[in-house]
Amino acid sequence: MIIDLTDERALDSALTGGKASELANLISNKFPVPPGFVITTQAFEAFLEETGLEAEINAFPYQSAETTTDVLTQFTLSIQDRIRSFRLPQAISNELEKRLIEFQGEFVTDVPWAVRSSAIAEDLPGASFAGQYDTYLGLAGIDDIGCRRRLFHP
Repeated sequence: MIIDLTDERALDSALTGGKASELANLISNKFPVPPGFVITTQAFEAFLEETGLEAEINAFPYQSAETTTDVLTQFTLSIQDRIRSFRLPQAISNELEKRLIEFQGEFVTDVPWAVRSSAIAEDLPGASFAGQYDTYLGLAGIDDIGCRRRLFHP
């Protein structure tokens, strides 16, 4: 559920999202890219299933006449708040912590981390959703990244 950017599977934007697949593409073409890894869409799907949010999201009446922009906005904000309120599933949290420890061990000094979010349909031929996802810069290790508690709540 977590793969290195040097892994060939990281090139698959359906698995890793737009930003990560482009970083993997740069790496595969020998451009200098800092080391990193990506939490895959499989992990996100497992999170949604474990929390019960998948069924709730799928049951929302997106095509209903009563689903106005305001109703959809309220629903998505509610889902966003609920996602943030859950802890990561233990399997993902454990693997994330293991990866962070491995990466941190490669460096003599503490290095700041950048945590980027991405989406599988982030940049489309007719639309771009750049800037709608969060980026966290300068995080200092496991505690800042938050794999032991709610994710990305510094």
